[in-house]
Amino acid sequence: MDSETKDFWREAQILSNLHHPNVVAFYGVVPDGAGGTLATVTEFMVSGSLRHALLKTDRSLDRHRKLIIAMDAAFGMEYLHSKNIS
Repeated sequence: MDSETKDFWREAQILSNLHHPNVVAFYGVVPDGAGGTLATVTEFMVSGSLRHALLKTDRSLDRHRKLIIAMDAAFGMEYLHSKNIS
């Protein structure tokens, strides 16, 4: 097994142990086309990525909503750091 494959499986193992409402859920690994490539399966985010939501020009976020988003991101990062993930 090459180092990229080992890294992929190590990351999948780490992701499988993360369970927090502010961290995208990991569901598993699936084959992804020919050649034995693999892909991770994660929670579907209906509104897209946080970056996409923040950059959307057709919707402005008030200060309160921005604060909630920042706090949610901070809680998710705090959880990741508690698991020694940086």
